[in-house]
Amino acid sequence: MAEYRITDGQSLFDVALQKYGSVSNVIDMIVNNIDELVNINNGNISNKTITVDDSSLKLVQDFLLKKVNINTSNPVIIDGYSFDFGFTQGFFS
Repeated sequence: MAEYRITDGQSLFDVALQKYGSVSNVIDMIVNNIDELVNINNGNISNKTITVDDSSLKLVQDFLLKKVNINTSNPVIIDGYSFDFGFTQGFFS
């Protein structure tokens, strides 16, 4: 297990993507860090230090090597499209 400091704007989903390569580990992260996360006011988890499983997948290793910090609150625009493009353009309504 290793400690991870959540950066400004990151959600637990972002941390799960960054550390595990999948959001499926969010529940495990909450359970493993319930004492740290139980007193969060207004959902702000910035600068909290949580414990994460440090065994990682290839995707996670690639994130580490490239110093990628996943943060979906600031969408990355690629070729004019971002994660939330479909929602703002009405593709999912």
